[in-house]
Amino acid sequence: MTQSISHEPPRPQDFNIVFFEVFDEERRLLEQEVDPSWDVSYVSETIQESPWADTLPPAPVVCIRTQSVVPPSWDAHLKACLARSTGYDHLASLMRRAPHVAVGCLPEYCSQAVAEHAVLLLWALLRKLPRAIKQARTFERHGLTGRQWQGLKVLVAGVGRIGSRVVDVVRALGADCRGVDLVERRQDLPYTTLAEGLVWADACVVCMDLNDRSRGLFTKPVYEAWGRNRYLVNVGRGEITPFEDLAWALEQGFLAGVGLDVYENEAEWARCVRACGPQGLPAAYRSWFDDERVILTPHNAFNTQEALIQKVRLTVEALRCYLASGRFEEPRPA
Repeated sequence: MTQSISHEPPRPQDFNIVFFEVFDEERRLLEQEVDPSWDVSYVSETIQESPWADTLPPAPVVCIRTQSVVPPSWDAHLKACLARSTGYDHLASLMRRAPHVAVGCLPEYCSQAVAEHAVLLLWALLRKLPRAIKQARTFERHGLTGRQWQGLKVLVAGVGRIGSRVVDVVRALGADCRGVDLVERRQDLPYTTLAEGLVWADACVVCMDLNDRSRGLFTKPVYEAWGRNRYLVNVGRGEITPFEDLAWALEQGFLAGVGLDVYENEAEWARCVRACGPQGLPAAYRSWFDDERVILTPHNAFNTQEALIQKVRLTVEALRCYLASGRFEEPRPA
């Protein structure tokens, strides 16, 4: 990755930064690692939910996660924006509008954690864990017959850092695996097209980046061609599996189970849930919280102790790099 824009680094005594979307465990680690001379503030809300959403930025440097969107009104007053994420699709608008702003993201820090979470979701769906937990109250086994890994056919859509680890984990559990990716990096993995792979697969784990090719990829015709009683897990981006088509496939029986850690229009989804709970969502969305065929987690696949420590370390390193050079070591993609 390259970055042609030259940025003047701030003076250390003037380094003022606000962290958005910070949860408790992350804040405790950040407070231990940041330079005590920095002027640092922590905000649990996204930019959109914060008091500064319709005003000016609270600092010339901001550090965000995936649900914050930098408003155009900030462009002239912002010097740098670092995303505490490996993905950068949520930075695209800022990159186009404000080339003078130094923009960066983190290198790999959570692939193992996200891969394990993806497998956890699929495993729970295969063994009908949500229903089994409920039926423990009556000790009934009706409707609880599940699937095991031995002989299961799993398609991994997006075999990058995360997807490659998903391949390793499901293979270790006894499943057969194929991959879908534009770049066939692994010689030990059979690659196929999405259409052909789904015809073969019992389950699909989506680990793709969000881009023009992947946006809206899983549509009603895709599910129809896949077959019935399949399983889908998405730890990539929610826009790859649009909700309306996903809900239709579940209702029609094409999907037997859905596991999501990411959501279409995730920032708005999260804002509604934080403000009002599931009742803040449209009825079609609310029903998924009580559906035993669905497991939802709050974009938390990255969140292990090991990955969080690594993320905080890389965040502080990136900010030190910016302070020294006016740019990030992992800058905006070319």
